[in-house]
Amino acid sequence: MRHECWHCGGSFESPYAGSRYCSTDCHFDYYVVKSATGCWAWNGVRAVFGYGKMIRQRRVVHAHRFAWQRENGPIPDGMFVLHHCDNPWCVKPDHLFLGTLADNIHDCMSKGRLKPPPIHIGQDNILVKRPELRPRGEKHHSNKLSTQQVFEIINSTGSCAEVGWQYGVSKSLVSQIRNRKCWKHLTPTMPRTRNRAHPPPG
Repeated sequence: MRHECWHCGGSFESPYAGSRYCSTDCHFDYYVVKSATGCWAWNGVRAVFGYGKMIRQRRVVHAHRFAWQRENGPIPDGMFVLHHCDNPWCVKPDHLFLGTLADNIHDCMSKGRLKPPPIHIGQDNILVKRPELRPRGEKHHSNKLSTQQVFEIINSTGSCAEVGWQYGVSKSLVSQIRNRKCWKHLTPTMPRTRNRAHPPPG
């Protein structure tokens, strides 16, 4: 099956109907935006904490790790790719450097991004006494989505896997959002409006 690369415009052969790029390099370059600040912003799917994600050899990898490998070769076992610029979405090789787990933790702490959570026990937990203060939705520490994106997921028509890849989250999270098992504080009584490919019998 012949395709036209979205980045370079070249023709290439692929057995997959949704193929868009003739190579991983073209996939990477297509989503890179060189900003005036000197950083190379990843404009594709981003994971938790803002790190870019891309497909390489049918597997999901971090874009900044691919950027390092393309410029410098394989990453040694046990090493992390860190940022001089402290922008997790940046993929410019000059802004990246290798470090150990200890280096990574120290780097996070020195830049104020690694703060231990307050310890609360049992009934002394303020969130037990005042549940209305519990961080939800966009305020939750592990949140990956905006309120608008949650509404888009609820009304989306693709499969959970397809929608999850589009928004950089797992298919199980998409299923939980659609079935009101999470983010239910946002739309506690809102009916599902997305079209189903196969309507229920009867």
